[in-house]
Amino acid sequence: MACRFITGRFPSGQRGQTVNLLLRLRRFKSFSPHFLKRSPSGGLFCLKDLILLSKNEEKPFWNKGLKFSCTSCGHCCRHEPGYVFLSQSDLSKLAKNARMTVLEFSKKYCRIVDLGITTRLSLTETDENDCIFWDQGCTVYKARPLQCQTYPFWPAILSSEEDWERESRECPGMNHGKNHSAREISATLKKRELEVLLSPSR
Repeated sequence: MACRFITGRFPSGQRGQTVNLLLRLRRFKSFSPHFLKRSPSGGLFCLKDLILLSKNEEKPFWNKGLKFSCTSCGHCCRHEPGYVFLSQSDLSKLAKNARMTVLEFSKKYCRIVDLGITTRLSLTETDENDCIFWDQGCTVYKARPLQCQTYPFWPAILSSEEDWERESRECPGMNHGKNHSAREISATLKKRELEVLLSPSR
């Protein structure tokens, strides 16, 4: 049986609020961080004895689509510490938007996060735990990272209806507005699965 890729890459809830994706695996009695391995794309996955594919995954709870329209409330960008992990594409677009070199941008706006078994490049945040690019709205909206573009259609949030509803209690745009089809959601998940996040060394 194939293993299921964890493509949220550690941010949980919104922008990456504090608790990382590992905590979402607590319900698996056999879970141990030692079972985490790297995928060919540089992501992380659990061995098949940790996450068994079920019939529910053939027809996920969102198979008829989910409603979401961003209200620009900033919930996914502010108030709690977290991570916005970057791919090379994300970094290049953000640097170009800021009219800086990749190196200049990285030094000014990024940090290296040590996750124990790997490292990731993340945007920094303010002393108030807001994204560094939040100022009455996203100041880099057109160049925002894929992680931001795909919220709330993240694996950790779509893993169960319970997780989706829990997140919707914090995000006023969820369960309202535009209906996103199962095909759209699947395409979004695929993008995240194929995304190769930067793993810089300290």
